[in-house]
Amino acid sequence: MPRRGLIWTPAGVALAQGAGYGAGAMAAMADFFAKLPGANFALGQLALVQVVAFYGLLALVRLSRAWRKRWWIGAILLVIVIALPLQLGRTGRVQLTVLADTPPVLVVQDRGEVGLINCGNVATVRGQVVPFLQQQGINHLDWAISTQGDNDSREGWLRLLPQISVGQFFDAMPIASLPVTALPSPGADAGAGTVAGSGNKQPGQPEAGSAPPASQRPWIQQALEAALAQQNTTYGRLQPGQSFPLAEGMVSIDGASDRLWHYRRGSQTWLWLFQLDMSQQDALVKQANLEPADLLWWSGESIAPTLVDSVQPKVAIAAARTLDPDTLRLLASKSIPVYWTGRDGAVQWTPAAPRASDTSPGPGTIRPSRESLEIDTSPL
Repeated sequence: MPRRGLIWTPAGVALAQGAGYGAGAMAAMADFFAKLPGANFALGQLALVQVVAFYGLLALVRLSRAWRKRWWIGAILLVIVIALPLQLGRTGRVQLTVLADTPPVLVVQDRGEVGLINCGNVATVRGQVVPFLQQQGINHLDWAISTQGDNDSREGWLRLLPQISVGQFFDAMPIASLPVTALPSPGADAGAGTVAGSGNKQPGQPEAGSAPPASQRPWIQQALEAALAQQNTTYGRLQPGQSFPLAEGMVSIDGASDRLWHYRRGSQTWLWLFQLDMSQQDALVKQANLEPADLLWWSGESIAPTLVDSVQPKVAIAAARTLDPDTLRLLASKSIPVYWTGRDGAVQWTPAAPRASDTSPGPGTIRPSRESLEIDTSPL
Protein backbone atom coordinates (compact mmCIF):
# COMPACT_ATOMS: atom_id res chain seq x y z
CA MET A 1 0.00 0.00 0.00
CA PRO A 2 1.63 3.32 -1.04
CA ARG A 3 2.41 5.87 1.62
CA ARG A 4 0.15 8.91 1.80
CA GLY A 5 0.39 12.27 3.45
CA LEU A 6 -0.65 12.67 7.06
CA ILE A 7 -4.01 14.11 5.96
CA TRP A 8 -4.12 14.69 2.21
CA THR A 9 -1.03 14.67 -0.04
CA PRO A 10 -2.32 17.03 -2.81
CA ALA A 11 -3.11 19.67 -0.21
CA GLY A 12 0.40 19.40 1.21
CA VAL A 13 1.94 19.75 -2.24
CA ALA A 14 -0.21 22.80 -2.99
CA LEU A 15 0.77 24.47 0.31
CA ALA A 16 4.45 23.78 -0.31
CA GLN A 17 4.24 25.26 -3.81
CA GLY A 18 2.46 28.34 -2.48
CA ALA A 19 5.12 28.82 0.20
CA GLY A 20 7.82 28.45 -2.47
CA TYR A 21 6.24 31.20 -4.58
CA GLY A 22 6.02 33.46 -1.52
CA ALA A 23 9.65 32.85 -0.58
CA GLY A 24 10.73 33.53 -4.16
CA ALA A 25 8.79 36.81 -4.20
CA MET A 26 10.42 37.91 -0.92
CA ALA A 27 13.87 37.04 -2.29
CA ALA A 28 13.18 39.01 -5.47
CA MET A 29 12.02 42.03 -3.45
CA ALA A 30 15.14 41.87 -1.23
CA ASP A 31 17.36 41.63 -4.32
CA PHE A 32 15.57 44.61 -5.93
CA PHE A 33 16.00 46.87 -2.91
CA ALA A 34 19.61 45.70 -2.39
CA LYS A 35 20.48 46.95 -5.88
CA LEU A 36 19.02 50.43 -5.35
CA PRO A 37 21.51 53.32 -5.00
CA GLY A 38 22.59 53.75 -1.39
CA ALA A 39 21.17 50.39 -0.30
CA ASN A 40 24.54 49.37 1.19
CA PHE A 41 25.13 52.69 2.94
CA ALA A 42 26.12 52.01 6.55
CA LEU A 43 25.02 54.38 9.29
CA GLY A 44 26.88 52.68 12.10
CA GLN A 45 25.75 51.48 15.49
CA LEU A 46 22.87 53.43 17.02
CA ALA A 47 22.56 54.07 20.73
CA LEU A 48 19.42 52.98 22.57
CA VAL A 49 18.46 56.63 23.15
CA GLN A 50 18.62 57.29 19.39
CA VAL A 51 16.40 54.29 18.62
CA VAL A 52 13.81 55.33 21.22
CA ALA A 53 13.84 58.94 19.99
CA PHE A 54 13.54 57.81 16.35
CA TYR A 55 10.45 55.64 16.91
CA GLY A 56 9.00 58.20 19.31
CA LEU A 57 9.13 60.87 16.62
CA LEU A 58 7.59 58.48 14.07
CA ALA A 59 4.72 57.71 16.45
CA LEU A 60 4.24 61.40 17.22
CA VAL A 61 3.98 62.34 13.53
CA ARG A 62 1.64 59.41 12.88
CA LEU A 63 -0.72 59.91 15.84
CA SER A 64 -0.78 63.67 16.30
CA ARG A 65 -2.82 65.73 13.83
CA ALA A 66 -0.80 68.86 14.61
CA TRP A 67 2.48 67.05 13.93
CA ARG A 68 1.13 65.52 10.72
CA LYS A 69 0.62 69.03 9.39
CA ARG A 70 4.21 69.85 10.26
CA TRP A 71 5.72 66.52 9.17
CA TRP A 72 8.76 68.30 7.72
CA ILE A 73 9.78 69.38 11.23
CA GLY A 74 9.63 65.75 12.31
CA ALA A 75 11.75 64.75 9.30
CA ILE A 76 14.41 67.31 10.22
CA LEU A 77 14.41 66.12 13.84
CA LEU A 78 14.76 62.51 12.67
CA VAL A 79 17.83 63.42 10.63
CA ILE A 80 19.31 65.31 13.57
CA VAL A 81 18.65 62.42 15.98
CA ILE A 82 20.31 59.87 13.68
CA ALA A 83 22.97 61.70 11.69
CA LEU A 84 24.33 64.36 14.07
CA PRO A 85 25.50 62.09 16.91
CA LEU A 86 27.04 59.64 14.43
CA GLN A 87 28.93 62.41 12.64
CA LEU A 88 30.18 63.93 15.88
CA GLY A 89 31.31 60.49 17.02
CA ARG A 90 33.29 59.89 13.83
CA THR A 91 35.02 63.27 13.83
CA GLY A 92 36.10 62.88 17.44
CA ARG A 93 37.11 59.20 17.33
CA VAL A 94 40.76 58.16 17.51
CA GLN A 95 41.01 54.38 17.38
CA LEU A 96 43.29 51.74 15.90
CA THR A 97 41.79 48.25 15.55
CA VAL A 98 43.75 45.08 14.84
CA LEU A 99 41.22 42.84 13.10
CA ALA A 100 42.83 39.72 11.73
CA ASP A 101 45.98 37.77 10.96
CA THR A 102 47.71 36.44 7.83
CA PRO A 103 48.25 39.15 6.81
CA PRO A 104 47.80 41.50 9.75
CA VAL A 105 44.86 43.87 9.22
CA LEU A 106 44.66 47.27 10.91
CA VAL A 107 41.88 49.89 10.71
CA VAL A 108 42.98 53.44 11.57
CA GLN A 109 40.27 55.95 12.57
CA ASP A 110 41.68 59.37 13.30
CA ARG A 111 39.21 62.25 13.77
CA GLY A 112 37.09 61.59 10.69
CA GLU A 113 39.84 60.12 8.50
CA VAL A 114 39.79 56.35 8.03
CA GLY A 115 42.49 54.09 6.63
CA LEU A 116 43.05 50.36 6.22
CA ILE A 117 46.34 48.47 6.25
CA ASN A 118 45.84 45.16 4.42
CA CYS A 119 42.45 43.52 3.99
CA GLY A 120 43.27 39.81 4.09
CA ASN A 121 41.74 37.25 1.76
CA VAL A 122 38.13 37.04 0.57
CA ALA A 123 36.97 35.24 3.71
CA THR A 124 38.58 37.87 5.96
CA VAL A 125 37.00 40.70 3.98
CA ARG A 126 33.56 39.11 4.03
CA GLY A 127 33.62 37.89 7.64
CA GLN A 128 35.60 40.59 9.48
CA VAL A 129 36.60 43.71 7.55
CA VAL A 130 33.27 44.63 5.90
CA PRO A 131 31.14 43.87 9.01
CA PHE A 132 33.44 45.98 11.17
CA LEU A 133 33.41 48.91 8.76
CA GLN A 134 29.61 48.75 8.49
CA GLN A 135 29.25 48.56 12.27
CA GLN A 136 31.40 51.69 12.50
CA GLY A 137 29.37 53.47 9.78
CA ILE A 138 32.34 53.62 7.39
CA ASN A 139 31.44 53.75 3.69
CA HIS A 140 34.68 55.28 2.38
CA LEU A 141 38.37 54.80 3.12
CA ASP A 142 40.54 57.88 2.78
CA TRP A 143 43.55 55.66 2.19
CA ALA A 144 44.52 51.99 2.05
CA ILE A 145 47.92 50.31 2.24
CA SER A 146 48.77 46.85 0.96
CA THR A 147 51.94 45.30 2.34
CA GLN A 148 51.22 42.03 0.52
CA GLY A 149 51.42 41.25 -3.20
CA ASP A 150 50.04 37.70 -3.24
CA ASN A 151 46.94 36.68 -5.17
CA ASP A 152 44.88 36.04 -2.01
CA SER A 153 45.36 39.65 -0.90
CA ARG A 154 44.54 40.93 -4.40
CA GLU A 155 41.32 38.92 -4.38
CA GLY A 156 40.52 40.41 -0.99
CA TRP A 157 40.87 43.95 -2.33
CA LEU A 158 38.70 43.04 -5.32
CA ARG A 159 36.03 41.84 -2.90
CA LEU A 160 36.28 45.00 -0.77
CA LEU A 161 36.40 47.74 -3.42
CA PRO A 162 32.82 47.32 -4.77
CA GLN A 163 31.49 47.86 -1.22
CA ILE A 164 33.94 50.43 0.19
CA SER A 165 35.47 53.16 -1.96
CA VAL A 166 39.12 54.17 -1.49
CA GLY A 167 40.63 57.62 -1.99
CA GLN A 168 44.34 56.69 -2.07
CA PHE A 169 45.88 53.26 -2.50
CA PHE A 170 49.52 52.61 -1.58
CA ASP A 171 51.24 49.46 -2.73
CA ALA A 172 54.66 47.87 -2.89
CA MET A 173 53.92 46.66 -6.43
CA PRO A 174 53.89 49.13 -9.36
CA ILE A 175 50.76 49.73 -11.42
CA ALA A 176 51.60 51.53 -14.65
CA SER A 177 48.06 52.45 -15.65
CA LEU A 178 47.40 54.64 -12.61
CA PRO A 179 48.93 57.97 -11.58
CA VAL A 180 51.69 57.81 -9.00
CA THR A 181 51.13 59.86 -5.86
CA ALA A 182 53.75 62.45 -4.94
CA LEU A 183 54.98 61.56 -1.48
CA PRO A 184 57.63 63.32 0.59
CA SER A 185 61.06 61.81 0.21
CA PRO A 186 62.81 60.73 3.44
CA GLY A 187 63.98 63.72 5.41
CA ALA A 188 62.47 66.20 2.98
CA ASP A 189 60.03 68.92 3.88
CA ALA A 190 56.41 67.78 3.65
CA GLY A 191 55.62 70.48 1.13
CA ALA A 192 58.41 69.49 -1.27
CA GLY A 193 57.28 66.10 -2.53
CA THR A 194 58.96 63.81 -5.01
CA VAL A 195 57.48 60.93 -6.92
CA ALA A 196 57.33 57.88 -4.69
CA GLY A 197 60.12 55.46 -5.43
CA SER A 198 61.98 57.85 -7.76
CA GLY A 199 65.08 58.18 -5.59
CA ASN A 200 67.78 55.78 -4.38
CA LYS A 201 67.14 53.28 -7.14
CA GLN A 202 68.63 49.90 -6.35
CA PRO A 203 70.00 47.48 -8.97
CA GLY A 204 67.13 45.63 -10.61
CA GLN A 205 64.52 47.99 -9.14
CA PRO A 206 62.00 49.29 -11.71
CA GLU A 207 61.72 52.99 -12.41
CA ALA A 208 58.93 54.92 -10.66
CA GLY A 209 55.57 54.12 -12.21
CA SER A 210 56.98 51.39 -14.44
CA ALA A 211 55.55 47.90 -14.62
CA PRO A 212 55.55 44.94 -16.99
CA PRO A 213 53.18 45.20 -19.94
CA ALA A 214 49.59 44.25 -19.21
CA SER A 215 50.01 41.02 -21.17
CA GLN A 216 52.77 39.94 -18.73
CA ARG A 217 50.90 40.77 -15.52
CA PRO A 218 48.60 38.28 -13.80
CA TRP A 219 44.92 38.70 -14.57
CA ILE A 220 44.18 39.47 -10.92
CA GLN A 221 46.64 42.38 -10.98
CA GLN A 222 44.94 43.73 -14.10
CA ALA A 223 41.54 43.35 -12.42
CA LEU A 224 42.76 45.31 -9.39
CA GLU A 225 44.10 48.05 -11.67
CA ALA A 226 40.72 48.30 -13.38
CA ALA A 227 38.82 48.41 -10.07
CA LEU A 228 41.04 51.21 -8.73
CA ALA A 229 40.86 53.16 -11.98
CA GLN A 230 37.06 52.88 -12.00
CA GLN A 231 36.95 54.60 -8.59
CA ASN A 232 39.48 57.26 -9.71
CA THR A 233 41.69 56.10 -6.85
CA THR A 234 45.07 57.77 -6.61
CA TYR A 235 47.87 55.22 -6.57
CA GLY A 236 51.24 55.46 -4.82
CA ARG A 237 54.26 53.20 -4.41
CA LEU A 238 56.02 52.78 -1.10
CA GLN A 239 59.75 52.35 -0.68
CA PRO A 240 62.06 51.67 2.30
CA GLY A 241 63.20 54.87 3.98
CA GLN A 242 60.04 56.76 3.04
CA SER A 243 57.95 58.88 5.43
CA PHE A 244 54.45 60.15 4.80
CA PRO A 245 51.59 61.60 6.88
CA LEU A 246 48.46 59.62 7.66
CA ALA A 247 45.77 61.80 9.27
CA GLU A 248 47.37 63.34 12.37
CA GLY A 249 50.09 60.68 12.52
CA MET A 250 53.28 59.99 10.59
CA VAL A 251 54.33 56.66 9.11
CA SER A 252 57.90 55.87 8.13
CA ILE A 253 59.25 52.72 6.53
CA ASP A 254 62.62 51.80 7.96
CA GLY A 255 65.44 52.25 5.49
CA ALA A 256 66.93 48.88 6.46
CA SER A 257 63.80 46.84 5.65
CA ASP A 258 60.33 47.35 4.17
CA ARG A 259 59.06 44.88 6.80
CA LEU A 260 59.73 47.36 9.62
CA TRP A 261 57.44 50.41 9.96
CA HIS A 262 57.21 53.23 12.50
CA TYR A 263 53.98 55.06 13.35
CA ARG A 264 53.99 58.23 15.44
CA ARG A 265 51.03 60.23 16.62
CA GLY A 266 51.79 62.94 19.12
CA SER A 267 53.75 61.34 21.95
CA GLN A 268 52.53 57.83 21.01
CA THR A 269 54.84 55.56 19.03
CA TRP A 270 54.13 52.21 17.39
CA LEU A 271 56.50 49.71 15.81
CA TRP A 272 54.95 47.61 13.03
CA LEU A 273 56.79 44.37 12.28
CA PHE A 274 55.75 42.23 9.29
CA GLN A 275 56.94 38.65 8.75
CA LEU A 276 60.52 38.77 10.02
CA ASP A 277 62.12 35.71 11.58
CA MET A 278 64.44 35.94 14.59
CA SER A 279 67.64 36.03 12.55
CA GLN A 280 66.29 38.91 10.47
CA GLN A 281 65.22 40.71 13.65
CA ASP A 282 68.70 40.32 15.14
CA ALA A 283 70.23 41.69 11.94
CA LEU A 284 67.87 44.69 12.00
CA VAL A 285 68.75 45.47 15.60
CA LYS A 286 72.40 45.66 14.55
CA GLN A 287 71.71 47.62 11.36
CA ALA A 288 68.90 49.98 12.30
CA ASN A 289 68.72 52.43 15.16
CA LEU A 290 65.52 51.12 16.76
CA GLU A 291 64.04 53.62 19.18
CA PRO A 292 61.81 52.63 22.12
CA ALA A 293 58.13 52.27 21.18
CA ASP A 294 54.97 52.39 23.28
CA LEU A 295 53.35 49.56 21.35
CA LEU A 296 54.60 46.68 19.22
CA TRP A 297 52.28 45.32 16.53
CA TRP A 298 53.59 42.29 14.70
CA SER A 299 52.45 39.33 12.63
CA GLY A 300 52.96 36.69 15.30
CA GLU A 301 56.45 35.34 14.63
CA SER A 302 58.83 34.50 17.46
CA ILE A 303 60.31 37.71 18.86
CA ALA A 304 64.07 38.01 19.29
CA PRO A 305 65.17 39.04 22.82
CA THR A 306 67.52 41.61 21.28
CA LEU A 307 64.56 43.34 19.59
CA VAL A 308 62.54 43.44 22.82
CA ASP A 309 65.53 44.89 24.70
CA SER A 310 66.04 47.51 22.00
CA VAL A 311 62.40 48.57 21.49
CA GLN A 312 61.19 48.10 25.10
CA PRO A 313 57.48 48.09 24.19
CA LYS A 314 54.93 48.78 26.90
CA VAL A 315 52.25 46.67 25.15
CA ALA A 316 52.45 44.04 22.39
CA ILE A 317 49.65 43.09 19.97
CA ALA A 318 50.04 40.12 17.64
CA ALA A 319 47.93 39.46 14.56
CA ALA A 320 48.18 35.71 14.98
CA ARG A 321 46.07 32.68 15.84
CA THR A 322 48.68 31.28 18.23
CA LEU A 323 51.89 32.54 19.80
CA ASP A 324 55.17 30.81 20.45
CA PRO A 325 55.44 29.87 24.17
CA ASP A 326 59.01 31.20 24.33
CA THR A 327 57.82 34.57 23.05
CA LEU A 328 55.06 34.63 25.69
CA ARG A 329 57.57 33.84 28.42
CA LEU A 330 59.94 36.51 27.14
CA LEU A 331 57.28 39.22 27.15
CA ALA A 332 55.99 38.07 30.55
CA SER A 333 59.49 38.28 32.01
CA LYS A 334 59.61 41.92 30.87
CA SER A 335 56.11 42.60 32.33
CA ILE A 336 54.81 43.44 28.86
CA PRO A 337 51.07 42.74 28.40
CA VAL A 338 50.45 40.83 25.18
CA TYR A 339 47.25 40.42 23.15
CA TRP A 340 46.65 38.36 20.06
CA THR A 341 43.72 38.07 17.69
CA GLY A 342 43.44 34.28 17.95
CA ARG A 343 42.54 34.56 21.62
CA ASP A 344 41.23 38.10 22.08
CA GLY A 345 39.50 38.69 18.74
CA ALA A 346 39.73 42.23 17.41
CA VAL A 347 41.98 44.39 19.61
CA GLN A 348 41.26 48.13 19.79
CA TRP A 349 43.65 50.84 20.92
CA THR A 350 42.67 54.38 21.93
CA PRO A 351 45.18 57.01 23.07
CA ALA A 352 45.40 57.93 26.73
CA ALA A 353 44.08 61.36 27.63
CA PRO A 354 47.03 63.70 28.18
CA ARG A 355 47.39 65.42 31.53
CA ALA A 356 49.00 68.76 32.24
CA SER A 357 51.55 67.16 34.58
CA ASP A 358 52.30 64.20 32.28
CA THR A 359 54.04 64.77 28.97
CA SER A 360 54.00 61.03 28.18
CA PRO A 361 50.47 59.70 28.73
CA GLY A 362 51.49 56.05 28.24
CA PRO A 363 50.55 53.45 25.67
CA GLY A 364 46.83 54.19 25.75
CA THR A 365 43.85 51.92 26.37
CA ILE A 366 43.69 48.39 24.94
CA ARG A 367 40.26 46.77 24.61
CA PRO A 368 39.92 43.21 23.25
CA SER A 369 36.57 42.35 21.71
CA ARG A 370 36.22 39.07 23.60
CA GLU A 371 35.25 38.89 27.24
CA SER A 372 38.28 36.95 28.46
CA LEU A 373 40.90 39.59 29.19
CA GLU A 374 43.19 37.47 31.33
CA ILE A 375 46.74 37.44 30.02
CA ASP A 376 47.71 33.77 30.06
CA THR A 377 51.45 33.39 29.59
CA SER A 378 51.38 29.63 30.03
CA PRO A 379 52.53 27.69 26.95
CA LEU A 380 49.33 25.62 27.32
